[in-house]
Amino acid sequence: MPRRASGRERTDKPGATIVVLFEGEGTAALVSSTLAREVAFSELTGEKAEAAISACRAGSPGWYRPAETIALSREEASVLSRRRAGAAAKAAGLDAATTERLTALCREACVRVFEREDPASAASDAASLERAIRVRWPEEVDGILRELALPEDQALKVRKVLAREP
Repeated sequence: MPRRASGRERTDKPGATIVVLFEGEGTAALVSSTLAREVAFSELTGEKAEAAISACRAGSPGWYRPAETIALSREEASVLSRRRAGAAAKAAGLDAATTERLTALCREACVRVFEREDPASAASDAASLERAIRVRWPEEVDGILRELALPEDQALKVRKVLAREP
């Protein structure tokens, strides 16, 4: 008989440990993942498992619900886009108003790229998220440059900085 998750799943801040509590059971599945080209899961046991399960059940700081994880991803997108837009604006010599517009467009684009991927599938398949970013980010950069309508020399400089994946 399949077990149902209780809805009290938590992920630690680095995203390295995920705790899933099951309905009607005093047990939990606990996995540690290494996000790289592939995702590998292994069950944690002993004191490490008990500490993580206790922290998760108590709602301790540093453990996040799925919706909170999405909010953190949005904040990360904002930070990444602000940094990247600032570097691109500096490289192209953009004025303050255009830099502000570029920053807003980059943030919106970055959020779109991350949100288009289903969070459940992203958690189980980091490689698919990586592929999605590789495909979608260049499309977003094209849209940003169309929207800004910069002179060609500035557009090339902005593209060079933004072309790297977020």
